[in-house]
Amino acid sequence: MKKSINTFLKHPTKDNTNRSANPPVTRASTILFNTMQEMYQHELKIKKHEKVSYYTYGRYGSTTTIELENILRELEQAYHVFLTGTGFGGIALALMSLCRPGDEILVSDNVYGPTKEISQDLMKEFQVNAIFYDPVSFDDLNSKITKKLK
Repeated sequence: MKKSINTFLKHPTKDNTNRSANPPVTRASTILFNTMQEMYQHELKIKKHEKVSYYTYGRYGSTTTIELENILRELEQAYHVFLTGTGFGGIALALMSLCRPGDEILVSDNVYGPTKEISQDLMKEFQVNAIFYDPVSFDDLNSKITKKLK
């Protein structure tokens, strides 16, 4: 029997070690492995999107972020969820995942500052051209749509 969304949201995860209804908040930087082979095998599991309970380096995430990714994946019925540590990282990840050299992106003039920085500076390094439009002018937006646009 499949859980209803209400049941799932009330009981998404638990911490059996501490007998808590919620997972503990875990902070980590260096993750220890017994051998390089063990670390390499773990990296392969991550690359194959196999279920893991820890990453090979704390900046990638922790057991806390893995649990949240699993909850979001279930709620959204997604193939994979990847959380980033910052909005800047999330925006860069999204743009760099979708854009290829020669593409163009259309960006609102009043976009969040770091998004503007990524769009006009970082993406230029990858031959992706950012075109800015006036967000209150539908005509301006419409006139800037091209076949190269992502």
